[in-house]
Amino acid sequence: MHRVRLSIPFFKNAGCGITVIAVKPKYIEASIDPVLESLSDDCRVIRVSAFPVKITRKFGLGNLGYRSWFQIKKAGDSLLRKEKFDLVYFSTTAFPVMTLGRIWKQKFNIPFVLDMQDPWRNDFYLSQPKSNRPPKYKIAHFLDSMLEKWTVPHANGMISVSDAYPSTLNQRYKTNIPSSTITFAASYKDFEIVEKSNLVNNIFKKEKDTVTLVYMGAVTPGMPIPVKQTLQAIKEYVLKPDSKKIKAFFIGTSYASSKNPAYRIKSIIKETGLEAFTFESPHRVGYFQSIKLLMDADALLLPGSIEAGYTASKIYPYILSRKPIFAVTHALSSVSKILKGCKAGSVITFKDEKDLLNKQSLINKEFEQFMNALPFETNIDKDYFKPYTDHSVASKQLDFFKRIIKSYVGKTS
Repeated sequence: MHRVRLSIPFFKNAGCGITVIAVKPKYIEASIDPVLESLSDDCRVIRVSAFPVKITRKFGLGNLGYRSWFQIKKAGDSLLRKEKFDLVYFSTTAFPVMTLGRIWKQKFNIPFVLDMQDPWRNDFYLSQPKSNRPPKYKIAHFLDSMLEKWTVPHANGMISVSDAYPSTLNQRYKTNIPSSTITFAASYKDFEIVEKSNLVNNIFKKEKDTVTLVYMGAVTPGMPIPVKQTLQAIKEYVLKPDSKKIKAFFIGTSYASSKNPAYRIKSIIKETGLEAFTFESPHRVGYFQSIKLLMDADALLLPGSIEAGYTASKIYPYILSRKPIFAVTHALSSVSKILKGCKAGSVITFKDEKDLLNKQSLINKEFEQFMNALPFETNIDKDYFKPYTDHSVASKQLDFFKRIIKSYVGKTS
């Protein structure tokens, strides 16, 4: 959602006509971001309903993509029948609606581009014990596999935050779909909006002589080990007699939008004996609220994933907050490259799970040095960061769209 929101003003300035189809907020399980709700639309937005989750949950169905599929199809059919459009762009993690790309392409002769922000078919848990798999994983994986296979080979283009996703999909389906690796965007304007807002931090209160550390965002399947290594470093530090007082908060750790989302790292906190210093709040937090929490922190934690293709959208607000960052990330992840290039904090990298486990002493040492250096404000390299700003990211998308449209028109003319 935020990729599109941040890009629309630049698309308009380039002379593009834009229509967005979105689900009405009342049908979305996530809490409504009051600041986002107060912002005016920069283009025509058609908001549709969805089947109420109170009803669909009775049948084990909560995914917004399924609940809103028919309503989005109806709205899209009406638009494409009445008006001339050059491209359909799916920028969402509600993957089932991406199947509409193939339907509309066949019905209205229009190309479509998929924004693969995360893997659609996630195979991570196939290598994990069944006891570690989420509820309904088997049926979810079956449906994701079937729908991805039905849709992706017919896409005209793919945008992704990581080279790994398009590469995997092209290999899987023996296709050669054009792709462009385009990161999420960073917006200085969003920080200005938060500074002028009256948002309140209801998660934590700053305490005198206490360093407040914050991790913001979902804990993905590949993250528990880096999280544990980071917590072990915190434990090692707080046991030192001359250490600073610490409170660490892991916020918005669950992907689930329910009123009682599952804790993702509570067991790890207990295992490391850090219940008095580390706290988890699994409930999802609105985008602007998350910026407020980052701004209120003294320093930020960023344990990455053991998956090389992992790219964290949270990295850009992290960097723009100008708060020191302590990161443990895969050496091939774009996260480590961007953090090092921007000089945004302390970054420990690893090649694989075994390498990570062997680096515990190094992580402990680096974390102690990081804590001893606080407080300080990062001085990011703005020239290095420029390609990740909203204007640059929007320009890359436009260039890719033009290439896809030109190629499609050439094939069909």
